[in-house]
Amino acid sequence: MGCVKLLHTILSRVFGVYGCQAEGYYGPNCSIPCPDVNCQYCHIEKGTCQGCRPGYQDRGCKSVCPHGFFGHDCANKCKDTCNGCNHVNGMCDYGCFRGWNGGMCQETCKAGLYGFNCNETCGYCRDLTECVRFHGLCLTGCEVGYNGSTCKSGEYCKTPCEDSFYGINCTQKCDKSCFNRKCHHETGECISRPMNLSYIGGSIAAIAITFVLGIIMYRALNDKYRQENMRYMENETTFTSNVYRLSSTLPMRLQEGYSCENLHIHEENQIPDIAVNNIGNVIQEYSDNDDEGFNKEYEALFHGEKYLCEIAKLPTNIPKNRFKTIVPCM
Repeated sequence: MGCVKLLHTILSRVFGVYGCQAEGYYGPNCSIPCPDVNCQYCHIEKGTCQGCRPGYQDRGCKSVCPHGFFGHDCANKCKDTCNGCNHVNGMCDYGCFRGWNGGMCQETCKAGLYGFNCNETCGYCRDLTECVRFHGLCLTGCEVGYNGSTCKSGEYCKTPCEDSFYGINCTQKCDKSCFNRKCHHETGECISRPMNLSYIGGSIAAIAITFVLGIIMYRALNDKYRQENMRYMENETTFTSNVYRLSSTLPMRLQEGYSCENLHIHEENQIPDIAVNNIGNVIQEYSDNDDEGFNKEYEALFHGEKYLCEIAKLPTNIPKNRFKTIVPCM
C-alpha cells in the first residue's frame, strides 16, 4: 500500500497529477483529510479542492446543485417527469409530475389511476382506459347515474343524480307515476308509487265481508251445537226418569226362594294347576282324540244367567242396552 501511495506521489509531482488516489485525502502519505468536506479530490500538497463530490459545485464545494440538476459539477439534468430530483444521484425524491410514477418517474399511470405519482383514482368513467392519466378526465363519458368531467364526487359530481333524474349524465326524468317523481338514479325504476285509494278501499271491504261471514258461521255452528246439546240433555232426562220409574218397581232384594243350584258357577278350584315344566305334556294330552281335552274344558265353562234379568229384557229397555254382546245379568 505504501509503495502505491509513493508511486502516486512521484507521478503527481513529475506529470502534474494532483490529488491522492484515495478520495478526500492529501499529504505525503495521503493520510490527511481534505479541508473541504464535499471535496472529492484535493491538491496532494496544498489540500486545495481540485474537484467536488457529485451534487456540489463552486469554490470549496459548498453549494448544492440548483433545482433540476444533479451529479458531477451539476452537469446532469433531472428527468422532465420529476418534480425536482436528488442533487447527488438524480432520483425523483420529491415525486413525479402528473401521470408518472416510479423511482425515476419513467413509468406511466396504470388504467384507472391519474395525478401526481398516480395517487388518485379515476371516477365512474364509462371506460377506465380512456381516463386521462394527467387530470382524470373521462373522454368517453360517465357510467349511468353519474356526470361531470371526471365523473367523481364533490366538485367532480360523483354523487348520484337528483331524485327526479336518472341515466347517462342524469339527463332523463323519472316517470310521473313514481311517488314524488323519485326513481333509482341508474335504472329509473320507481322507488315507491302513490297509494291506489280504490284498491285500498276494495281490500278493506273484502276484509270486512270476510269478518262478518266468519261471525255468522260461528253463530250458526254455535246454535247447532246448542240445539244438539239440548236434545241430548232431553234424552238423558227421559232415560233417567224411565230408569227411575223402573227402579221403583224392582224388589229390594232377589225374590225369595230363587235357587242357583242348577247354575254352572265357575270356581277356581275346579281347574287344577299346571306346572310350567309340564305344560307341553298337558297340551299333548289335551290334543289327543281330536282335542278331546280342550273340548271338555270348553263345555265346562259357565253358561246361563247368574241372576234374574227380567227388567233388562223388557221391550222398552232392550233398545237401551249398550252391552248387547255381553250375556245379560252376568
